[in-house]
Amino acid sequence: MAAAALTVAAPGTAAADGAYGYEVDYGTSVSTPGNALCTFNATVQVCFQPYGDKIYLKDKLADGRSAVAVWENQIVSGNLYRHGECRNTRGAGTWVVCNKNYYEGSILLIKAGTRDLSGDGSYSAEIPTYSEIA
Repeated sequence: MAAAALTVAAPGTAAADGAYGYEVDYGTSVSTPGNALCTFNATVQVCFQPYGDKIYLKDKLADGRSAVAVWENQIVSGNLYRHGECRNTRGAGTWVVCNKNYYEGSILLIKAGTRDLSGDGSYSAEIPTYSEIA
């Protein structure tokens, strides 16, 4: 996925970079992802619930970095429809949800990792890209 300049938004809201349409969501606190489809490692856990198009994200490590899920929504033909990221800035051990509305029947590619939001903004991919049907 291509890198893009990010626009800061208030928690629980989304913003888009006008040049690229890159969406940045700050997740809303939740207690659990319920029965969503999940993958994880020692640093981050990411889940997707197709019904409602919800991305759940858990920051599992107190390392000063925020957990992020970078996503790309593609029309079935493989053309990019939308892209962005869901951020968990609530701290280690917390879950957030980003409630999206993807193109029905499209492909959703998600990878998760951490981003240094208080420093240089660098992203470290921890979980490789996997795909779901939105």
